[in-house]
Amino acid sequence: MQHPSSDPAFLAAYGAVVRQVREELGLDRKELAEEAGISYSYLSAIESGQKLPSETVQTALAASLGVPASDLLAPV
Repeated sequence: MQHPSSDPAFLAAYGAVVRQVREELGLDRKELAEEAGISYSYLSAIESGQKLPSETVQTALAASLGVPASDLLAPV
């Protein structure tokens, strides 16, 4: 069994949820990246399923999106 952080399907699903919530709120990537205190390229890698953010960044993204961090782990 792969660890979730290295499972491509998990990374893609996590990124899709972040992107979906961001778009529902009418935010562009630059706005969310600034609000969460991360770089645009890091957010882009997260949304495209290339990287799983650290717990700290997961918490910052969730706070910036106004959702519990666990919501970002839910299926799209």
